[in-house]
Amino acid sequence: MKKRLILIFSTLLLITSFTRIAAQDYQCVQTDPATGAITISWDQGNLVTVDHYELLWGAVPDVYPDSIYILPSGSPMNYTLPGTNGNSTIYYILIRAFDLTGGSWYNIASNIFLTVTPIEAGIARLDWNPSGINTPGYYYIQREENSSWRTIDSVYHPFSGAVYSYIDTVSSPFCDTTMIKYRTLFLDSLNTCTSISNVDSGQFYDSYPPSNPSLDTVSIYYDPSGFFVCPIIGWAKSPQRDVAGYIIYRLTNGVFDSIATVPSDSSTFVDLSIGALQGCLDPQTYALVAIDSCGNTSYGTYMEAPHTLTLQVMNDIDPCDKKVSLQWNEYDFMPGGLAGYEVYRGINSVMNFTLIASLPPGDTVYTDAYDFVDGSSYTYFVKAISNNGISSSSSCRQIKTYHGPLLPDMLYLEYATVVDDAYINLKYHYEPENTIRKVLLERSEIPFGTNWTLAGNYVTIDSLVAPPGGYLPVEWEFNDTSAMVHYNSYQYRLMIVDTACTQAIDTSVNIARSILLMAYIVDDTHNQISWNSYDSWFGGVDHYEVFRNIDGTDDPLNPIATLSTDTVYVDDITGISPTSTICYRVEAVEGPGNTVVSGVRSVSNWACVIRDPLFYMPNAFKPNSTNNNTFRPVATFVEPSSFKMQIYSRWGQLVFETGNMLYGWDGTINKLPAPAGVYAWVVTYKSLLGKEYSRRGFVTLVR
Repeated sequence: MKKRLILIFSTLLLITSFTRIAAQDYQCVQTDPATGAITISWDQGNLVTVDHYELLWGAVPDVYPDSIYILPSGSPMNYTLPGTNGNSTIYYILIRAFDLTGGSWYNIASNIFLTVTPIEAGIARLDWNPSGINTPGYYYIQREENSSWRTIDSVYHPFSGAVYSYIDTVSSPFCDTTMIKYRTLFLDSLNTCTSISNVDSGQFYDSYPPSNPSLDTVSIYYDPSGFFVCPIIGWAKSPQRDVAGYIIYRLTNGVFDSIATVPSDSSTFVDLSIGALQGCLDPQTYALVAIDSCGNTSYGTYMEAPHTLTLQVMNDIDPCDKKVSLQWNEYDFMPGGLAGYEVYRGINSVMNFTLIASLPPGDTVYTDAYDFVDGSSYTYFVKAISNNGISSSSSCRQIKTYHGPLLPDMLYLEYATVVDDAYINLKYHYEPENTIRKVLLERSEIPFGTNWTLAGNYVTIDSLVAPPGGYLPVEWEFNDTSAMVHYNSYQYRLMIVDTACTQAIDTSVNIARSILLMAYIVDDTHNQISWNSYDSWFGGVDHYEVFRNIDGTDDPLNPIATLSTDTVYVDDITGISPTSTICYRVEAVEGPGNTVVSGVRSVSNWACVIRDPLFYMPNAFKPNSTNNNTFRPVATFVEPSSFKMQIYSRWGQLVFETGNMLYGWDGTINKLPAPAGVYAWVVTYKSLLGKEYSRRGFVTLVR
């Protein structure tokens, strides 16, 4: 049961009255505890000159059987009323002052009469009457302890609504039944004088338990080294004066066992009786009891007993996923309510931590996905936080060392280049040696006509795996024979895969992008080519070289142009036959500064300029002659497989048909010479870009 203070309010009975402005500045009444004699003191004031005083007193209000005249004798004035016993009676005292003209004024005061009533064995009720003092101040409640008066509380006395009762819950040092004495003092706000009541008493003893302490949190204590681990509890002290100490309880096998008693000035306790292993593996629940000097104990915090947070690192750090899972128990009875949890990580340290996550109440699982470094240790702990941010509880720290796959310092793609205008060749280099067991070659297509700066999704197109127990060679070449070098640019990367993992764990330090070259006709004398930039070399691209081929023969002027950063070039083809097929390729040349490899190039595809077909049919031919003895077209930029020619006699008879531009009509019909004359022809074909053409005409066969 809590110790309690009960104040009983009553209405102030103002028994002071005036006929004129009072000459007395104050008056005080004191009762002699031995004889009960009442002494009144007052100040004669300085508003008027007093000729004499008349004191009247009696035990009934407004009835004054006793009186006396007193001449002024200085300030303050004091007089002990004869025949009075303030230990048993309330007296009403009238002080009347007379000036030299016979005028008078008065004040009325009373002695403070205190009665003590036992309510229970440990509770005393104190009641007293108003003293008639007409100024505000305080009533001080005093109790005799060890032959001395000790103030145990005070009650404010305003002009109205004053309190004339007090409840005292008896505490130490009254552990056994004792006759306890009380008195009441009144001191006005000016501290002019003190009115003292009679002394009254009753038999009481300390029978009530102290107020319960407020158990704050249970956490884990680490010494400065970060390795000494023990549970620690904290609490708000009991407000009772007579609390002698606190008893610490720990829950063991469902029962709270007392483990320690600490002094009353304590507000924390480190549980040294439990080992670090046990303290960290299982939640430790604690309760607290206050004990007073008489051995009374509070009811304890058993019903709201907080416990430690137990953090479990559910698995080792996965070498492939680079993830670790954390789990802990829900924290109960957080003062002010639970705001949530904070998760901390320390790297190669058990003292320096970084906040990595804040979670709401109820979330007791967290997965840390981090770029863990092989051989490094990672320490975790969780902290429960109160809503007001004042209270917290931390878990034990859990340490995990990451043992990741062996990785190289660098995996570098030296180049991606088009070979024989048919496929793409790539080469890698890594260091130090004997650090890679498997790589995947991944490719992303960048079709012509799309944004050449954007790559699509990567797809694995090849792999290289070392033999059991071995490692990949420091350098290796891949051939991408499925690449469509005339239609797409390709972006490549290498993924390092640990043989024990099912997914890639690192990538090459760069990507390699092939060059796609396209050629266009500008006008009759100019062609234009364009290409994507090569990406990427440590040394960057120093320049691009443009090469030209005319009708299958390399131009002796090659390279016909060198460009530093431009990826567009306009070629002046004045002087070159319009029937010639002109093709181009570009080579990117790496700049200086590459410490891995130097002098590297990347070659594009060949891109040929495709013009509209040039088509000519003769109007006569003479079989068996030296020249022009076969009837066939002369054409360029025609798709050969699309060609078809038919010859008809003047009567509409089909006399010849071919699908080969190089195989013409020799002037025979069924291997016999055809008669001289005019014949009709029909030709269909397509351009190299697929455009369809149909032509008709006549030819004269000469004999």
